[in-house]
Amino acid sequence: MGLKARPGNSQLAMRRKLAVLVPKVFEAECEYERQQGFYDGQTLEEELGAPASEVQLRALEAHLGVALPPSYRAFLSLYNGGSFGFGGGAPILGTEDHKTPHTVSTVQWKSNMFNEFEPVNPLELGAIPFLIGGSRNMILLEPPVRSDGEMDVVEYYLTAEEGRHPSLVAFFEKRLRREDKKAAIETPPHRDSSKEGRNAKEEALFALERCDAERFRKAFHASTDPADLLRLTGDAADRNRTSIQQGRMLLTLADLLLAQPPSSIHRFLPTLVIAAVHAGAVGSRKRAELGASILARLRPRLAQEALEAELVCAWANALTKQGKHREAVGLFDVALDCKRLSPADYCNGLFAVHRAHGTEAQAEESQVRYFLNRCLPMADKNPAIYHNAACVLMDLGDRSAVLDQFRYAIDANYEGLEAMKSDESFLGIRNDSDFAALLRAK
Repeated sequence: MGLKARPGNSQLAMRRKLAVLVPKVFEAECEYERQQGFYDGQTLEEELGAPASEVQLRALEAHLGVALPPSYRAFLSLYNGGSFGFGGGAPILGTEDHKTPHTVSTVQWKSNMFNEFEPVNPLELGAIPFLIGGSRNMILLEPPVRSDGEMDVVEYYLTAEEGRHPSLVAFFEKRLRREDKKAAIETPPHRDSSKEGRNAKEEALFALERCDAERFRKAFHASTDPADLLRLTGDAADRNRTSIQQGRMLLTLADLLLAQPPSSIHRFLPTLVIAAVHAGAVGSRKRAELGASILARLRPRLAQEALEAELVCAWANALTKQGKHREAVGLFDVALDCKRLSPADYCNGLFAVHRAHGTEAQAEESQVRYFLNRCLPMADKNPAIYHNAACVLMDLGDRSAVLDQFRYAIDANYEGLEAMKSDESFLGIRNDSDFAALLRAK
């Protein structure tokens, strides 16, 4: 019987450091959230995964084709993926996450952005994703590999580098200093935006930390470089997703953002839409009203911005896979206003509606019909839309329309026809004579 591989002294030392650092960073984030009034009682065990096994770590190394940097290996041996506040909702990838279709497509999308906007694409040079989401945040472990086996840990805002650290241990040490400093800030009673020597950006940061919408508005208008403050709005939207106070902050951000030229807002529009839909999905009537108010401001601009609408669809698709049906359907509902989405987005929108059926997030028939009207005209470009439309119509009990979708799929030589025929969604008409005759004719 073979012996299990045992980590070396350096790996054990890193593991011990991370076992202390990570809970401290998490607690510092929670303390800040308590001060701001939006801590929801989450625990470290709920946010981060159970330890990865040696088999899982080796399988990931085989999948990536490289040895994992010691600090990343040590992290996964403690916490196999999960999420942290600094990720803005984006997941820390565990050993299995690297292989999922969603991760693969998201990494490809990020890679395309690097190719379009930057002279060097780290993902094509062998960078390992640590945290990567469909919105703005991304953290990569980038070659070259140093003599100690480590790679630099690089934080990105879209494709712009925001921070670089020699290892994950150094990254979490920096995060702890940052979180402790943020949580320690107290509101000085004498602080005023008009005080001489205090610049607009400092005031804006101060206002965002406390969700003080009016203070931020004044600082924004007083700034000599308001474009610089636009970036802060995106960061705020990532944090401010739940409470009424934070919802009002989002209203202010939406108003300020939409007053800017389109070229200035493309980074932030999807984040605000996602935050607004989240505010409307958490159950409170007042929050739902706030979310609806924000979306009313954002819809017209989003309908004109194809890239931003596609980002919203990517996030909605991820939420569908997570079972967050209310938010997924809400995001697709907004994004479908845009007339330049990819056919896959329309297909995924119908799938989200179907998955929500029978849950507390089930859409009203009028909303379902809206989805069908927006998506079916794109079915000639993606016949899988016929499949998902048939599922949705089956949910509505519209037997005749279900048969029509099968006919259209057959005429379009839909490659997934066999899967469509065996789909359990159609058990209710499997013995229907018209349905059987249609399949026999094929």
